[in-house]
Amino acid sequence: MRNKWKELGWILPIGLWLIVSDMMGITTCPFRLFFGVSCASCGMSRAWHALLQGNLELALYFHPLFWLPVPALVLFCLRRRIPKRVVNAIWGIMIALLLVVYVIRLCHPNQRVVVFDPSEGILFRVLRGLEQCVKALINEK
Repeated sequence: MRNKWKELGWILPIGLWLIVSDMMGITTCPFRLFFGVSCASCGMSRAWHALLQGNLELALYFHPLFWLPVPALVLFCLRRRIPKRVVNAIWGIMIALLLVVYVIRLCHPNQRVVVFDPSEGILFRVLRGLEQCVKALINEK
């Protein structure tokens, strides 16, 4: 029983993030919020929403691999019944697909779902603020 709680330990921080971000009105993913760059799964929630409204074309526009979490969840649930070598190979294929699609989407100039703008991220803003503070301290001396 203890192992099951350990395996599901990632649910608590994700759940807390969802609750806190909803209360604060933050609607972007934490990765994009922090770094200013969309994550590899950017658009999946919007894709599922579009699919549930019957719009497969829009779902594929938001993320062509929006369906990938379904087999990933099945694989996660069945991972002890499948040889570890097979499980690892399937995970590798899924991750490779996600990364290839991510790079293609980052390089595609006409799409608006995946964004690369590090200057909009919290990390860049904090570093810029620290830089300005250091410059101000140096200029005072």
